[in-house]
Amino acid sequence: PLRFGWAGSATTLAAHPCGLVLIDELDRMGRDVAGEGDPVTLAKARTKNYPQPLVFTTSSPTIEDASPIQALFDQGSGEMFEWPCPHCGEFHRPLAQYLTWPDGATADVAEAESLYACPNCGAVISEAERLGMINDHRFTAYIRTADGDYEPTGDEVKDYRHRSFWVSGFASPWVSFAQMARELCEGYRSREPEVIQAKLNTY
Repeated sequence: PLRFGWAGSATTLAAHPCGLVLIDELDRMGRDVAGEGDPVTLAKARTKNYPQPLVFTTSSPTIEDASPIQALFDQGSGEMFEWPCPHCGEFHRPLAQYLTWPDGATADVAEAESLYACPNCGAVISEAERLGMINDHRFTAYIRTADGDYEPTGDEVKDYRHRSFWVSGFASPWVSFAQMARELCEGYRSREPEVIQAKLNTY
């Protein structure tokens, strides 16, 4: 059987035992379901009757240091999406800061003249090369540093009961560098923190 529940109802999260739980958009849920606690803990409690249960939780992160999915990521294996530069072969984590456009550009100009450059060799990467990079990706273990950033641990990921993965919006085959530049430029030009946050979180 396949059953659907919603995070606002403690009853639907407590009604049936199950071996597989899928939780979507955790950061959009309340942290306390009808006074009974957080939805992940309530959902995990449904798996106690199964010897090898699986709880799969996904979400776009919201506010740094207050994001439930970021907290779950930090508690797990901390694996981040990396892709190889087609020019130097070095892997890096795709970040918005590597996508640039002319100062003062409108969203139209940003879309037309944006460039994504490899942080290791500085080579400009084309859209066609990006699609190949997605196919050649890997996941690397990262750890959060004292200043709140993430850096590679250098360790091989072995047996973790809690695997956690962070995938960049750049990894979407349906959103090009140009489209990404347009969305981010629109957000920055709005000068509205809520718009900028939404663009960064969803793209």
